[in-house]
Order: sequence, then C-alpha cells, then structure tokens
Amino acid sequence: MPILNRRSEVRLTVASTSCAVGQPLTVKMRIVAATDLDAGAAAVGLLQTMSSCSGQGMEQPLGATGRERRSRTVTLGAAPLGIAGPLRGGTVVERTVHVPTAAASPSARCGGISVDYWVRAEVNTFGGQLLAGQSRVRLVSGRALYQDSEGTVLASATGACELDFDLAGPFAGRPGGVLHGRLLVRPKQPFVARRVLVFPRRVTSGVGTSAVNIWRHTDPALSRHRRRRSVTLAEQAELAGPRAFPFAVRLPTDACPTLVTPDCSVLWCLRAEVHHGRPSSNVLERQLNIYNGQ
Repeated sequence: MPILNRRSEVRLTVASTSCAVGQPLTVKMRIVAATDLDAGAAAVGLLQTMSSCSGQGMEQPLGATGRERRSRTVTLGAAPLGIAGPLRGGTVVERTVHVPTAAASPSARCGGISVDYWVRAEVNTFGGQLLAGQSRVRLVSGRALYQDSEGTVLASATGACELDFDLAGPFAGRPGGVLHGRLLVRPKQPFVARRVLVFPRRVTSGVGTSAVNIWRHTDPALSRHRRRRSVTLAEQAELAGPRAFPFAVRLPTDACPTLVTPDCSVLWCLRAEVHHGRPSSNVLERQLNIYNGQ
C-alpha cells in the first residue's frame, strides 16, 4: 500500500505475505521520484505491533466489563536501501532487500492478545519530505522456535499420588494434531479417583491482562469447549498401585501458536488431573510447543 506525499511514492512488493520466523523477508521496492529529490537515509524495517486487552477473550465470564487495551509498536529488524543523493524528477529506483525476522515471534490473535507485523520502507529527503510505503505480513512458527522449553514442568501438585506423562513423541504439535501417550499414576496409598482427566491448557498474559483458558469455565459456551477438548481416562478408578492410562488428545484446530514477547505471551501445556478430595490436589502440567509452520 503506497503512502503518497502528493508527488513521489514508495511501493512495496513482498515475495510472500507468510514467512517463518527466522527466515528473511524478501521485499522488492520501487521508488518513483515525480520531482527532483535529494534522498537521505533510506531503509526497510519490520514493524511489530503488540496489544493486549484486559477483560476480553473467551477466558472471561459472559458479560464481563472493564476492558482496557494497551499496545506498542517496535522496529525489530531493518535493512538499508543504499539510496542517497539527488534523484531527478521521473527517476524510478528499484531495490530488492532481505529483512531479518530472527527477533520476531509468530503472528497471533487470541485471548485478548494480538501480535501483528508490517514491512515498512522509508526514504527521508533533505527537503523535509518523507516517502513511505508498507505492507502487512504474517509470521508463522516452526517447531525449533521454542523447542528448548518442550516438556518443562509448569505446575505439579502431589496430594494422593504422583503423576507423569509418557508421550509417544515430543511435547509439541500443530493445531488439530493428536498427542498419543500414557498418564502414569503412582498412588502414595490406595484410594478411589473420582475422575482422571487429560486436556490442553492455554495461558495468555500481557500488559493489562492475565488470563487462563483450560476449557473448564462455568460459562455454557466454554463448557462445550471443555467437553470437546478434554479426555476422561477413568471414573471411579481404584488405585491400589501404579497405573498407566493411555490417551489420545487432539489439539484445538484454531489453536494460537506458542509465543513469547517482552509484552505478552501465549503458553500451552498438557494438564492431567486426578480428582480425589479437592480437584486441584493432584495435577501435572508440562509445556507444549504448538507451532503453525514447518
């Protein structure tokens, strides 16, 4: 989309509007000088806009109020254009540049949090004119982006038993994928578990908001999510010794990818609950890496 200064303009063409984090964006620029210009600093940069809204998102009760949105835009990477000096009227300058994305996180919109990206080119002139153009892009994540955190224990509570996961693969997957494994339960003494559950859990946090989505909300709409996402492994299970409960858990098809920025984050985990006494007395959470690229 060109931004005109009434006479001259900058036009951007991005080779692909979707790019994996860590891979450079290939951008073709076309600068048209309608009149004589004295070009100064010129560069193409990747702009990241992060925003979060408290009191918004499916984690909130129906009818919740008190919304407050905060946002911030930063430039993560820039590539010089190598254009300086006088440009005569009618001159057309074309450049192909590669904009780095290593400092970025995936694009996302979920739980009151949004992370968006634009490629923006600017050419400053000594006459005080600013030529600028920008184009929106989408960044996706590969598994390697947050691979080091896979399987990290985020929460553990051992009341009547100890829990662990035995997955057939890594603690990672794409939206709509299925995690196969076993929940290992080691009771400290014999007891009867009212219910044994496994389900994915999402935690979003940002400036002005902190929300948890485990699909166990009391709102009717969210209860339907829980019934679709959670897997009941057993009910009224007699646990006199170690037990292994096989499971297959499908990740949400619309799952936002894992992301971490200085202003906001979206984390996923695989959560197990053994209900005995208080439901939260026997839990285990290990971090999942959900990615939407290769």
